Amino acid sequence: MSGKVILGLNNRIDSAALSSTATFDTRLPLTNVQNHKLAKVARSTTASAFSVTASFTALAARSIGVVAIAGHNLSVAATVQVQIYQGAMLVDDSGLLSPWPYLANDDPHFLAHTYGAAIIDAERAAKLMPTLAYFLPANKAANKVVITIDDATNGAGYIEIGRIFVGDCLSPALNVEYGAVSYAHLDFSEIQATKRHVKSFNKYKPIRTATAAFKDLTEGEAFGGVYAAQRDAGLTGELIWAPDKPIYKAVGSVLAVDSNWFSRCFLANFTALDGLTQPYLESRSGAVNVEEVAV
Repeated sequence: MSGKVILGLNNRIDSAALSSTATFDTRLPLTNVQNHKLAKVARSTTASAFSVTASFTALAARSIGVVAIAGHNLSVAATVQVQIYQGAMLVDDSGLLSPWPYLANDDPHFLAHTYGAAIIDAERAAKLMPTLAYFLPANKAANKVVITIDDATNGAGYIEIGRIFVGDCLSPALNVEYGAVSYAHLDFSEIQATKRHVKSFNKYKPIRTATAAFKDLTEGEAFGGVYAAQRDAGLTGELIWAPDKPIYKAVGSVLAVDSNWFSRCFLANFTALDGLTQPYLESRSGAVNVEEVAV
């Protein structure tokens, strides 16, 4: 990986016409994937293979570079396939994807559990925020996305999806420099202590945060990309943050990303709308600050 930051922008799912080959719980309908609250999930009545189709008919085509599903309950045995169409023409096919990563060989769990290049286990998956993001090789003009999910052995007997993201990607040609990217966690857990210092806790999952400083943006990358994304998303809209495009590796019958990349890819929102400066005649610079959209 080259260390480029990739931003998935302009989520278009809210303007999509949705359909599915599955039946959804009337209390938790498919249209819940168009709700920004991840906790308001869409729930199918089966975990057997089914597809969800998002069609965009308002324009002849949209620019699509990333498709993601967040807040899902997919098991480590699940498969997901993303197909992108322009009309009846298939323009991209992900193949079978794992919603969870495989263990990178420098991951501490790799040797501790002697898994080799296996998909992480259910215990570890339960501790991670569930986000599957498929990145196309490049932005493509398309107007339909079909997501096929098969998780027949899911113990819940149904599939939940909190949010679907369908947008395009921005990756400045002159990307981040050394020291220009940082990662952290925010933990909003509550700790209370008695006078004898007996502690009690309200524990919540920490959320991920990231920042990047772009120091050499072209005019289009600055104003058609970062500046436009700030206007479109504001502080409440979402984007996809990723540390470069992933390298998909065949693990059994599925393609998977490594656990180090997975830990730095998430559905996010801006925490600040930072200004752009023009230190040189032909370049612009600006920072991006994001935090994870929590389940």
